[in-house]
Amino acid sequence: MRIAIFTETFLPKVDGIVNTLCHLLEHLALRGHQALVFAPEGGPSHYAGSRVIGLPAIPFPIYPELHFVSPAIDVKESLNAFRPDIIHTLNPVTLGLAALRYGKTHGVPVIASYHTDVAGFAARWGWQFLAEPIWGYFRWLHNQADLNLCPSRVTQSELNDHGFRRVKVWG
Repeated sequence: MRIAIFTETFLPKVDGIVNTLCHLLEHLALRGHQALVFAPEGGPSHYAGSRVIGLPAIPFPIYPELHFVSPAIDVKESLNAFRPDIIHTLNPVTLGLAALRYGKTHGVPVIASYHTDVAGFAARWGWQFLAEPIWGYFRWLHNQADLNLCPSRVTQSELNDHGFRRVKVWG
């Protein structure tokens, strides 16, 4: 199987999303699958036998370790050459929109995985007024995917309560 992976964060940053992605890439390689990764620039060009395409990104002002790629980035040429069977976008924010756009226009199924309670973080940081707009944006984004994965039944219940559709637990 050929899997195109879009991630909002990758090495050299280390966090739960990056750890999950590294394990996923190792797992896919061991089973003979091919992956092509799209990530913010600055990381390795390959990981676990998968090519990583670093894309121009800008740091997020309140969290400069996080870099956002424009959702208007053109990745069509690389994806057409790779011919993915499926697209997986991890914790989509901006780059995930490019994944969804390609999947819809080329008939490639898209899986989105939810990893971070951004609305909860906003509320805990004193920005409660942003929680509902954040939920609304992520609901809109994730509901465009053919399948949404999350890490636990608790998270699945929370996503369902916020109107997310097609949510399954990815243990």
